Amino acid sequence: MAFDSLSISVSSGLPLLGIHYWIASIGIPELPIGTIMRLAGWPTLFRSLTALMMIVTCAMALSALNGCHRKAEVAADEPVPVRLRTPNSFHEPVSVSASGSVEANVTALTAFQVGGRVAKVYVEEGQRVIQGQVLAELDPADYKNAYDAASGQATAADASALQAKNGLRSQELEQARVDFERAKDEYQRHKYLFDHQSLSANDFHKFEAVYLASQQRYEMALQGTRSEEKKAINAQAHTANAQLSEAKKHLKDCQLRAPISGFIGMKHVNVGDTVAPGNPVFSVLDLDPVNND
Repeated sequence: MAFDSLSISVSSGLPLLGIHYWIASIGIPELPIGTIMRLAGWPTLFRSLTALMMIVTCAMALSALNGCHRKAEVAADEPVPVRLRTPNSFHEPVSVSASGSVEANVTALTAFQVGGRVAKVYVEEGQRVIQGQVLAELDPADYKNAYDAASGQATAADASALQAKNGLRSQELEQARVDFERAKDEYQRHKYLFDHQSLSANDFHKFEAVYLASQQRYEMALQGTRSEEKKAINAQAHTANAQLSEAKKHLKDCQLRAPISGFIGMKHVNVGDTVAPGNPVFSVLDLDPVNND
């Protein structure tokens, strides 16, 4: 049987010449008609459509590889477009491992200035505190009573000092004069009876004592408070006010405050404990900066 490029066909009706031209058009090197027939299994070519599809798929894959190769060759001779971007910046913490000892810049040992029973504790170890923050409190009942007593004494002493400074009022001076005149009359009347032996000596001396006391009070009212008495009264007032200030401080010292800002390093106190004055119960550490060895 003779074959030419214009009349080759199979019983299935599919033109072998069309397949030959299609394979050549997609860039695969030209294959002879006989080779195509042998690949297809002539004379049973195209027994099934599956065999034909496998041939077409392989041809397409080879064509794609050939096309990529051509594009790569063309791209190598042409300028390559690029896109510019501003780089992003970011901060990444860096840790360094090292051995050594770290000490606080300042270590403040904190203690109550007065003794008593601990009523409240506000902080724990490792907690951040600021200067002046209350760390713990004592039961203030006893110190509150002492403060109230000192306050009353100071008020009375101040009143006495003011009275010594201003002297007696006119009404008080008049009352002292009236008392003196009444005692004087009683004294003279009972003296007459005593002189005529109509009154016992014991009763007479009672009226005499009342008369002399009223006379002394009246004379003091006329003269006013003497300078040395004023000094004594003023000294008593000063002492009372000093005791009031001390009682006020003791009441304030029932609260233990942080002397510096930092972290609680040591805590040796709990609610209900009895503490002595001056015994450290907290340590406050200033870690800005720390000392490294």
